[in-house]
Amino acid sequence: AAAISINLAVVNSLPLPALDGGQLVFVLAEAVVGRKIDQRVMEQINAVALFLLLFLSVSTALGDVGG
Repeated sequence: AAAISINLAVVNSLPLPALDGGQLVFVLAEAVVGRKIDQRVMEQINAVALFLLLFLSVSTALGDVGG
């Protein structure tokens, strides 16, 4: 059970916008730039990243089942 929790924490901290690590990247970018990132830009980045993650998941599942 501890290995699963550690694995989930590591994966969740990856700098992908749809995950918590992506939110950390936004916070760091705001600190570097010195101003808040526009909410609409953050939403668009998150939407594209989520779509890519879902596409990767589906294509991996289909590739696994098909081959």
